[in-house]
Amino acid sequence: MVFVSKRDNWLGIVIGAGLVFGLISCVAAKSAACTVSLVLAALFTGWIWFGTAYVLTGSRLIIKCGPFRQTIDLKDIAGVKRTRNPLSAPALSLQRLEIKRRKGSYALISPQEEARFLEELKKRNPGISVE
Repeated sequence: MVFVSKRDNWLGIVIGAGLVFGLISCVAAKSAACTVSLVLAALFTGWIWFGTAYVLTGSRLIIKCGPFRQTIDLKDIAGVKRTRNPLSAPALSLQRLEIKRRKGSYALISPQEEARFLEELKKRNPGISVE
């Protein structure tokens, strides 16, 4: 089951403004290398913006963020809690879920359908605590 990331509007505005400012700067500088670099950066950013999702399989949570992937075994998840932790993460919103692993590490995600995501996660591993 695939859950897309929630997206904060302010983040889209900041990213879009940065790309527009970069484009204006490249055009003003009349630099082909700058323009090519900016187009590549825009494609990469778009890949992350539209390619961030969380996939629940029978036994795993797969976190996709553009070209990056992280896989977590559901049996390794100790608990989930809501957070607004601003650390860099495969989440496009500050309304996040902290996935705590039994090994002490954690992952931050922001599924758009948070309640449905938590319901499906609990179905697959009833031992997960949700705060």
